[in-house]
Amino acid sequence: MEIEVISEDKFGGDTYRDLFMEIMSDIGKAFHMEKASLSLKPEIPLFIFSVRLKTEHADKTIADVANIREEGDTVHITITDERYAPEIMKELWVRYGKSRVDQQTRFDIEVKGAQSSDIGSFIVASGEEFLKEAIEDILLVLIVLIKCVESTGASNKASHYELCSASSHYYTREASLRL
Repeated sequence: MEIEVISEDKFGGDTYRDLFMEIMSDIGKAFHMEKASLSLKPEIPLFIFSVRLKTEHADKTIADVANIREEGDTVHITITDERYAPEIMKELWVRYGKSRVDQQTRFDIEVKGAQSSDIGSFIVASGEEFLKEAIEDILLVLIVLIKCVESTGASNKASHYELCSASSHYYTREASLRL
């Protein structure tokens, strides 16, 4: 990921570049980013960031993340990307009810009285939802970072970086909701 920093404070700019990259890697978003731009004006204080994602994330259907085959009135699903298993089960239960959905193993599901073409088209992950989640994660992490910097009270910029860097490893979405 290319990171551009606009700041009159070279040390602060370099520190924020490193910290931003580390945090984005920690929360698993760096891979999805093509470019980030950070604008810093500590005298105001002002911190602006902009991010360009590598690709536009499209909606994911069950057919995108599982193999589907139909035998009579039963559809057999083998999940190939386990990240989507909970959403697949939720969608099938909502549409067919728990009595018609049988999860035989962690990855194998049978649905009675269904058609493979219908099941294959069910959306289990929204591209818009991914973008919303990525923005929320970035904002929440940066709020934690800013609170951390404000709470140190130290004048040494290096100590701000070390404290905030250490605290970023313990960041979770659940913890941020308590801020």
